[in-house]
Amino acid sequence: MRKKGLGRGLDALISGEALAHSQHIHEVPAEQVVANPFQPRAETTDEAVHELSESIKAHGILQPLIVRETQAGYELIAGERRWRAAQLAGLKTVPCIVREASDQESFICALVENLQREDLNAMDAAHGYRRLLTEFHLTQSELAEQVGKSRSAIANTLRLLELPPELQQSVRSGELSEGHARALLPLAGDGAKLQAHWNKVRDQRLSVRETEELVRAALETPEGKKAKERVATAGETRDPNIVELEERLQRAIGAKVQVRPRARRGGTIVIRYHSTEELEWIAGLLESKTGGGEVY
Repeated sequence: MRKKGLGRGLDALISGEALAHSQHIHEVPAEQVVANPFQPRAETTDEAVHELSESIKAHGILQPLIVRETQAGYELIAGERRWRAAQLAGLKTVPCIVREASDQESFICALVENLQREDLNAMDAAHGYRRLLTEFHLTQSELAEQVGKSRSAIANTLRLLELPPELQQSVRSGELSEGHARALLPLAGDGAKLQAHWNKVRDQRLSVRETEELVRAALETPEGKKAKERVATAGETRDPNIVELEERLQRAIGAKVQVRPRARRGGTIVIRYHSTEELEWIAGLLESKTGGGEVY
C-alpha cells in the first residue's frame, strides 16, 4: 500500500528527531557507500563540498547519513554532500543509519531532503517531479502529498519544463530566477520571441514584475495573440492540470478519457469505449452519479 504524505516510514527516514533518538548508527567504510541513482540535484558545486569538508575536519559529521543496503554496498538515501565532503576530508568511515526503502521511497526522500534544505533549484525539482510521475506512476495529487507541496505548486514547477534547454540551464545556474522563468512561459510557443525577450530581461536586468509587463505587451500585439493561441493549443495535452483531471475522470469511470480545452474558453471531454456493452455501462455509471438526471 502506498504511504500517505511522507508517511511514518518516509518521515522516519528524513526526520531529524528520529535520527536523534536512533540507537542504530553504524560506522560504515566510506568506500562501501555508493551514490543515490535517484539524486534529484544535477550539480553539486565544488566550493560547497569543500566548505563542508573543512567543517567536517573540525567537527566531524554531526548528522548521520541515511543509507539502504544493496548488493553494491550501502546506497545513499540522504546526505550525498556530507558523504562527498567526508571523502574529501579523508574520513575512512562515515556514520550511517541503515533503513529499508523502496526505489520510490529513496527517490522521494532524496527529493524532500533537498527541498527542505532549500538548496534544490527549480529545474532540478521539476525534473524530479516528472520522474516520479512517469517512472513511479504517481498522480499529481499523490506527488503533492508525498513531498508536502500543494498541487498547484507542483503544476507550476512542472510548467518550467516547457522552456527550451538553454533557458532551463539558465534557471539551473541561477542566471534566470524561477520568477522570471514563469513570467516568460507564455512565450514558450515562439522560440525566437522567447529568446529575444530573455536577452532583454538579462541585459536590462528587469525585475519579475517588469518582465511580466514586457511579456503582456508582447502578447497584446497581433503576432503575440496568435502565439498565445498556439501555446494554449499545443500545450493542452502537456498541461499538468489537464493531465490530472483526465486521470481523475479515468479512475471514476474506468475508461479512457481525453480533455480537450479550447484556446479561449471551454472545451470537450472525449470518453472512449470498445463495445456497446461498455458504452451502456458508462452511461449507467454517469446516470448513477447524477441521480438519473441530465448531465450538464
